[in-house]
Amino acid sequence: MLFGDKAAFAVQFDASAPAEGAGLLECHFTYWIGGRPVGNLAFEALVSEVAEDLRHVLVDGNDRRDDGLFLLPARELVELFGYWRAGEPEHSQRAIDDRWSAHDISYSMGHGYPPGEGKEWSVYLIENGQSGRVVFHEQSEQSQVFEQPVPVGYVDGVLRAALGAMND
Repeated sequence: MLFGDKAAFAVQFDASAPAEGAGLLECHFTYWIGGRPVGNLAFEALVSEVAEDLRHVLVDGNDRRDDGLFLLPARELVELFGYWRAGEPEHSQRAIDDRWSAHDISYSMGHGYPPGEGKEWSVYLIENGQSGRVVFHEQSEQSQVFEQPVPVGYVDGVLRAALGAMND
């Protein structure tokens, strides 16, 4: 199933019947951002784990506005959030005060890649009053930073639809 538009932001979710005796539903899941797959669609993950990731991401749904962060260049935003995710003390209080976690829409998309392949992605959604932007990059020394404009509320709507399908 595809939710959204791959050229902007979409979620691809394909559930498969559990292996005989396993009892747990598995799925293939990935984001599509700006026409790029962001995650590992070939890896089978438990639907319950992916759904929990989405529930966590959606806790801050429709509350991702930060005009100051919105104005930052994409690379600077990724560097700033990288310090926060690494636990740098000088950024910890600002991250709490400004609710940076609300902008992190990453999920456990690194599942299924061998260590050292550089397939860990960070995905951030920042909105202002008129528009939004998804900033994403693969975590490696030479990583490129990508950015995709999206309408306000669009990404959360796509994520809610995908989560709804998982719960059916």
